[in-house]
Amino acid sequence: MAQKTLQELFETTYVNRWAGKARMEVERRNIDFWLKHLPKTPRGLKLEVIDKVIRKEVLKGNKPSTINSKLQTLKTCLDFTRERGMHEVSFKVPRLKQPSNARMGFFSAEDQEKIESLINDDGFRLFFIWSIETGLRPSESLGLNFKMIRRDPIVGPVIDILRTKNGESRTIPLTRKALAALETVGEWKRYSLYHITREWARLRRKDPELLNKFVFYTCRHTCATRLLSKGVNIKVVQSWMGHKDINMTLRYAKLVPSDLAAARDILEQ
Repeated sequence: MAQKTLQELFETTYVNRWAGKARMEVERRNIDFWLKHLPKTPRGLKLEVIDKVIRKEVLKGNKPSTINSKLQTLKTCLDFTRERGMHEVSFKVPRLKQPSNARMGFFSAEDQEKIESLINDDGFRLFFIWSIETGLRPSESLGLNFKMIRRDPIVGPVIDILRTKNGESRTIPLTRKALAALETVGEWKRYSLYHITREWARLRRKDPELLNKFVFYTCRHTCATRLLSKGVNIKVVQSWMGHKDINMTLRYAKLVPSDLAAARDILEQ
């Protein structure tokens, strides 16, 4: 059998694993990154080559989470194509260590109010509110528009999320603020990762003391944390956030230890 190129391995994985999914744009960028930095065929792919690429990215100041995203793309590709007999590369793709609660903060009501006041773009301000109210990943919001809102006879306004990170669709009930935001703007497709990064950088320049503590993804953390702090069952929060593993949801419980203490006090009464 002819030796497959690394590009062929990535394309096979992309078509079968990522195309049409919420992360497909991220995966495509990661693929382009690896094709620039790795040999053309798996035969020349060695662990020391990957280690060298990682060292360069660290020296550039890239965060562990950013580098790990790229490494996960490579790992998925090699695992997927090896199982199909397309190569014999068998080493374990490394992963950088990072704090378990890295970037796991959340906005207080005061933080949110302050950030909203700093945003000049009305549409982006509504996207910021939408992201907190729904807890959706930005990539999950991109393809949504107000025509997708439907009225459930029991729950009320909901929206079905078909393109998700884990590939499993889910339905999100919409709060009044979320509903008003989407109906006002109509759709979120302009808010790509590039647009979000640019807008957040502008906000950081306005108030670095506040904004340097957060990233836009903190909107999602805030939604989960507020649900848990209001006493919503953790299994419900898991379903709302679209976590396959409940341990992902439990990370948010660590952010509200006072609520855990209150739960303990109830048991002790």
